[in-house]
Amino acid sequence: MTGKRKTDEADMERILQIAADYSQKKWGIRLPVSAVKKSKTILGRCDIFLDDSDEGRPQLISVQPSHEGSHHIIIPYYAVCEHPDRQIVSYFLGQGRCNLAEITEIDARLYSRSCGSYRIEELPHQDEERSRIGLWVHDCLTEDLDHNQSLNRRNLLNGVCISYDFGMAFSSRHYPFFYTFELGLSDDSIQKNGSFLLSILAEYTGLLQTDENEMVEKLSKVYSKNHNAQLGRYYLRNFKANFSVRLHYGRLIAKLKDFPFEKKHIKPIADAIGIKADSIDTWEAFLKKLAMSKPLKLDLRGLDLSGADLRKACLRGADLRDADLSGTDLAGADLRGADLRGSTFDHESMKQAMVDGVGF
Repeated sequence: MTGKRKTDEADMERILQIAADYSQKKWGIRLPVSAVKKSKTILGRCDIFLDDSDEGRPQLISVQPSHEGSHHIIIPYYAVCEHPDRQIVSYFLGQGRCNLAEITEIDARLYSRSCGSYRIEELPHQDEERSRIGLWVHDCLTEDLDHNQSLNRRNLLNGVCISYDFGMAFSSRHYPFFYTFELGLSDDSIQKNGSFLLSILAEYTGLLQTDENEMVEKLSKVYSKNHNAQLGRYYLRNFKANFSVRLHYGRLIAKLKDFPFEKKHIKPIADAIGIKADSIDTWEAFLKKLAMSKPLKLDLRGLDLSGADLRKACLRGADLRDADLSGTDLAGADLRGADLRGSTFDHESMKQAMVDGVGF
């Protein structure tokens, strides 16, 4: 056995012991050697892939050297098993805009970073109230409203909040009236951070003008093995088409009623969703315009959505000509007024959808 091979094996044994000690301390779970499926070292970072036999244990532990000397940075990841494209697109839209746990592709599999592994300084928003405002905006504009205080959210130091698991994005039409309360946000804190709320809204509004092909290309590069470009286009168009309605029903503007009104605050948002800002001089006037806004028509012509989970999806009036919906779950989907000429679909699945006025 060569000296280099002995050194490599000793290093790997040491790294496995570090991961085992961490597993025992963090979760009280023994990490047997048999749980390790494989390991891979790249540029000093060692990824230890574990089997899926224990639900309480992560499926990947990444061990990397720290700049502080002999210490190691240990980051656990959990495998993403449900609705990968919802997770990918939701994370892509919110990355850097609010505190979301990373969705990453490692060795062709999709993983979500453990919230507990984050240091506050790694997050976009390191203030308790602003972290929650950012998540409120993201959840409402991506329609990911299955969250509550014990699910898909974690408090770190000083109450700073981070969110994970975006598998229900683009699938809910129910906006809890007391959603800000569930997030631990008071109306006073929203008023105090009104400028910050408007800045976050401006960032998400900017996505409406971003070229779809450019976004899909970025997603395909980052998630080359897990991203379905056709389904990704559907979710991106869903985000853009329903933006004004979600802005209204999420009460994102209504909560600003006592914040000083300035037209410059709402003009970029109004312009992006087709509302003329010239005649708007109060929050109430803007809210009235928002209340009258309707979703844009979803142009899904020719998209391959076969096998997708579109349960309860709002596809009302959508242009689905020549689209492939074979094997697609349409239970409870609203297809009223949709144009399905030339499309492929399963008749049994279509029977479970709302189809009044559909053009076949």
